[in-house]
Amino acid sequence: YEMLTRPTAPTTEEPDLSFGLEHYPNPVSGSATIEYGLPLEGDVTIVLYDMLGRRIRTLEDRFHEPGPHRYTFSTNDLAGGHYYYVMTIGSQFIARRRMVVGHR
Repeated sequence: YEMLTRPTAPTTEEPDLSFGLEHYPNPVSGSATIEYGLPLEGDVTIVLYDMLGRRIRTLEDRFHEPGPHRYTFSTNDLAGGHYYYVMTIGSQFIARRRMVVGHR
């Protein structure tokens, strides 16, 4: 017997689990913008640390829907130097990025 088959489209699509997490300008002077995309909804926390691991401030700490997001903050009160920020969704570590703050 020969069977005639044709491809079928999937009935459910896998969610895109990729995300973006970047900031600009680099180096930062005056204000920084962090852009990120979320594949799923969740409680997002972004915390800024100095290079010694001391928590400087919490930048974001709230529920977000999936999709692109942007957070802009002033760096005028920060000393020039290297910092990093850590993003978590719920209790899951997502990423860590380094940021250079310079003042003109």
